[in-house]
Order: sequence, then C-alpha cells, then structure tokens
Amino acid sequence: MKIISVLSLALLILLKVNPSFSEELSFKQQIIDKIDHTLAQSDIALKEFDEQVKRGTLQVAMDPAVLREYAVDEQRKLNNFRALVAKAKDKELPGFLVELFVNHTPQNRYPEIEEYILQIGDATVPTLLKQYDKKNKDVFMRERILYLLGNLKSEKALPTVRAATDDTALRVSFAAISALRNILGDRSSKELQQLLAKSQNTETAEYILSQLNFIKDPQWCSFYLEQSRQRPGLLSKMTLTTLTDAESCSEDVLGHNVDFLVTTVQKDDRQSATSAAILLAKLQHEKYLKKLYPIFPTLLNGQNRIGGVASNYGSTVEAAADETVWSSLPTERENLLNRIEKQLTSAGIKEWLNNNPKDPFTRLYLTNLLAKKNGQKQNDSATYIFKISVENSRNQAICNVDVELSLNIVQTVACAANYINLTLSTIDTEKGRLKLDPILIDLKPNGVGFSAEVPFSGAYVIKLRDVSGETYNWNFKNTISEQANGQ
Repeated sequence: MKIISVLSLALLILLKVNPSFSEELSFKQQIIDKIDHTLAQSDIALKEFDEQVKRGTLQVAMDPAVLREYAVDEQRKLNNFRALVAKAKDKELPGFLVELFVNHTPQNRYPEIEEYILQIGDATVPTLLKQYDKKNKDVFMRERILYLLGNLKSEKALPTVRAATDDTALRVSFAAISALRNILGDRSSKELQQLLAKSQNTETAEYILSQLNFIKDPQWCSFYLEQSRQRPGLLSKMTLTTLTDAESCSEDVLGHNVDFLVTTVQKDDRQSATSAAILLAKLQHEKYLKKLYPIFPTLLNGQNRIGGVASNYGSTVEAAADETVWSSLPTERENLLNRIEKQLTSAGIKEWLNNNPKDPFTRLYLTNLLAKKNGQKQNDSATYIFKISVENSRNQAICNVDVELSLNIVQTVACAANYINLTLSTIDTEKGRLKLDPILIDLKPNGVGFSAEVPFSGAYVIKLRDVSGETYNWNFKNTISEQANGQ
C-alpha cells in the first residue's frame, strides 16, 4: 500500500502560509505567530518523515534525501523571513514587505509575501508604485507589481496602470490591462473598449477581449466578431468554453454576422472555420437560418461524403473521403439540420431551390423536404447525370459516357466494351429525413468482376488493374442537368 509522505504535508504547510489575522494583535505579531506555528508543524512532519525512512515504509517517486534537503531549505527561508519581520517596526512593515517582495531572488525568496501585502492593503501601494518606477528595466518585476496592484484594487494605482497599458513589453501591458479590469471592475468596460480600438496586434486584442468577457460585457461577442473581421485568425483563438456558452453570443449578434461566419466556414483555416461553425450552430430562427444556403451542401453532406467502399478480388479499398468542417462536429451538424428542417418554411425552401443548387444530394434533399412540408409526394424536375470516364495509365481517354439516373431504376451502359450497372435508391428514416443510399456500381473490366459503392455526391476515382497489368482510372461524378428548374 502506497504511503503518502508526511514531508509532502510539510511542504504544503511551508509553501502555503495562509494568513488569517486578528485585529487584537499587531499585524507584525500575527505574522510572527503564524510563522512559528508553521515551523512547529513542519518540524513534527519532518521527524515523522525521518521515521518512515528509517522503517523503510516511505514510498515516494523522488530521492528521499533530495526531498528532505528541499524541506530543510524551505524552513531556513522561513526562519530568515521571521528574523527580518521581527526586526521591522510596525509602521514600517508595509514598505518593508514590499522591499522584500521586489528584491527577492530564487535562492533567497520568502514565502507568501504577496498574501501579507494584500492583507495590509492600501498602505503598501505608495511603496509598490515607487518600486515600479525603479524597476523600469526589469520586465518580470514590473509585471508582478502590476498584477499585485490589480489585486489590491486601489484606485491610487490607476495613473501608473493606465500608462503601463501601452508598454512595449506585452507581458507588462497585459498585466496592466488585467489590473485596470481588476481595479475598476464593470466600470473598466469603456477604457477596455478604447484600448481595443487602438490595439496594434492580434495578441493584445485577444487579451483585451478576454478581459471584456471576464466582466461579462454585454457587447463582448459583438466586439470579438468585429475584431475577427479585421484580424485573420483571431476567431480561431476563441476558447471552446466561450464558444459553447449559450449566453456569450446572442442570436441577434450572430445573425448580424452570419455572412462573415459563413465565409469563414468556407474559406478560412480549419480552426477558424470550426469556431465559426460552432457559432452558426446556435442559430434558431428562420430569418437567420435562411442565410446558411451557401454552406448548406457541406452541412448536409457532412456525414454523407465519407467515401464509398470498393471491393476488388476480395480485398477492400477505401474511396477518397471529402472531409468538411462539419465532419468533426456531428452534434452541432445534427442539431442545426433539425432546426433548419423545422424552421424553414415552404417559401424558404423554394427560395433555396430557385438558386438551382448544383450539389445532387442538396437538390434531392430540398425537393423531398418541400414535398413533406406541403404534404405531397416528391416531384423533382431536375435530371441527375452520372458522368463516367475511363483513362489508362498514359492518361489516354478510353471512353466517356453520361447516364441519366432515376430513382430505384437499374441502368446498364457500355463503356469501352465493359458493362456498368448503376442502381440508385432512397430510404426515409424514422425521423422523416431523406437518407440516400450510395449508388451501386458493377463493373466487369476485361471479364474481371468488380463492384463499388459510390456516394451520391462528390467525385471519385477508382483505380483498377486488368489481367494484362494495365491500370485504368474509372472516374465517377454525379451532376445535375443545366435544365433543372426551381420548384
């Protein structure tokens, strides 16, 4: 059974001195009493640790000697800190603690000084501001002082904090922006917006936006999308938590930005496209859903363009997949499709059909949906043409043939003396949604049997080698006749 080292407890005690002070004692005496209590507890834990080592019952990943040396060193630092506090006068304690805070080194640091400074409060601010001015070349310390000033929430620090928001070192300016938000709370919104308007880089804009989101600024999402229009790649930095937060972006804000989000889904990098798709999946009302027509084919085919499975001589060959951003968002895709089916009126569907969608599955899906909305049987005036071509390994065309498809009809055509059978069928699921089976193809190149399943949408190439060793590329693509008219 693994034994938890009591030294671990000692280290926690040493490193997490959590001040809890009484008004009856001076602040200085309370610090000393707290340190004495911590040192006493760590002595007990260290003795028990040594006993476990002696009995051979201690089980730790690190060398026990290394752990013990570390604990003893922490005790030494805490004793040094106690001695320094004991020498300081009560009225000098705020400035004294700040001096220790800014002048510490990794070899001689003092535990939890920041906690004591925060407990004292405003009295430490003047010294912190003076130290900030002295540390003008120490980026790391200026950053720490600004965060500490923010946590103190003293408006006396605002002039220094405001000036630091323009610091050329991003870590310093970020700390200042955080401090500004911490000190002013909700009142920081206007100043944060002003900083956002003049921000020179995407990193700064992103950080300011995170602070606006922290105070739950009602315009945060609007600002984020506006900035994303101006700064490519910013949308990809929106966190998943923010994206899925129902309250973070209102539908009206999203609706106002539909065109931008639709364009992002179509053209931008995958992460930005994913963020845009998640936001679009929040849309509820028809007036906004109608604007999704440009991405509807990829939305609809998100799980249908997976690629058929071809069999040859008993082996299995995967046809090329046509992945879309929706392929990785099955839940969002399903919810959005359900909403479109429910909210889109007959007039809205006709409007989409009047755009003459060239994707075959989109056309077939919309005509089926319109028929169901109107309580009628499907009536599609479009003609679906399956284009088949064959090339040899020298890219010489062997044949080209177009086959007009009809539902549930077997078509047989000849191409370079090889016969091709095509079968297309449709099935309605229990939800009433149109589900399209792949097109079943039987090929007999040079007398060798071959079958394949090719999805209704997309273009596919199947490579076949005949008995003589010649390789043929069989190209399949379903299209809609140019004569197709809207409903």
